Amino acid sequence: MIKFLLTIALVSCMTAFVTAQSGQEDRIEQPSPTVLDIVDSPPEYVGGEVALYTFIYQKLRFPTDLEMRECTVYVGFVVNEDGSLSDIAVKRGFGRDYNQAAVKVVEAMPKWRAGKHLGELKKVAKVLPIRFKIG
Repeated sequence: MIKFLLTIALVSCMTAFVTAQSGQEDRIEQPSPTVLDIVDSPPEYVGGEVALYTFIYQKLRFPTDLEMRECTVYVGFVVNEDGSLSDIAVKRGFGRDYNQAAVKVVEAMPKWRAGKHLGELKKVAKVLPIRFKIG
């Protein structure tokens, strides 16, 4: 019985300590940049969609030393307020070499026109399909 009461007392003390600690953290404001998915005016590649896919077609290279396969790699990224791209990562891939080739194309892209929400430039998340097609 004494062990049971000591265990309850210990758990109560731990709970009070955790609650006190989290209460302190709640009062400290941590600035965190917000990345939006839906905005009034989405980001655009300068020159439009035709220019975007022309750029991809010119820069995309099939991985070497592999049997060429048709596939699509979905690359996610953030278009920042200044139009630069960051947080480039594969969202749905096909294979390591194809994924790396798709990311390399997105990393080589020039700045985009930034997205706007409520009249202000915002960071916006995008996902771009990169299609590897034979012929």
